[in-house]
Amino acid sequence: MRHLLVAVSGFTPQVVTETAWALLTEHRVPLDEAVVITTRAGRARLEAELLGTDGQWQRLCAEYAPEGRPVPLSVQVVSGPEGELDDIRTRGEHEAVRDTVFGLLRELTMAPDTALHCSLAGGRKSMGYLLGAGLQFFGRPTDRLYHVLVTPLEVERPGVAFYFPPRTAGPVLVSAAGSAPQPLRVNRDGRSVLLTADQVGIELSEVPVCRVGKLVEFVAPA
Repeated sequence: MRHLLVAVSGFTPQVVTETAWALLTEHRVPLDEAVVITTRAGRARLEAELLGTDGQWQRLCAEYAPEGRPVPLSVQVVSGPEGELDDIRTRGEHEAVRDTVFGLLRELTMAPDTALHCSLAGGRKSMGYLLGAGLQFFGRPTDRLYHVLVTPLEVERPGVAFYFPPRTAGPVLVSAAGSAPQPLRVNRDGRSVLLTADQVGIELSEVPVCRVGKLVEFVAPA
């Protein structure tokens, strides 16, 4: 059985590594591949933060993937009549996302002996919804849908550099515009304390999916 992570992402690519970390550690899923659906601007964020020889995705695989082997991650950028989308603002752009997400799920679920682990946490709300809706039409008993939950709330502040809990936990860093990264301090019982990576909680909540693919035929709206 091959296990594939399918995620949607926008300007918060850390949802991809957070979800993958939880699958690899808490759920003991030996990921074989990851596919991320995003926009052109989202791809730039993925390339800057996750990909590359020393990106956060490679660090995650080295620490937590089975035998430390690299897990291939591919990026699928949503395209419309005018080419790759930078954002999803119009009805036509929303429909392009629908066609991309549904088309990818239709293709991936045709492969035998595979299990999809889909994360709806990233990107525009419509992207997550369409991923869940597509899994209703095309999902099989082996396929799952998740939402990733991260605590404390301060980790989700802009500029916070947290992607997954490394085995050697250090302080969580935060960057302000034009300044060097600094340790993130949080308020606890009226005291300002440093937040370390091992204090960050990541959980995957499985979202119920009503699989109707064998009962109805999917027809895209005109």
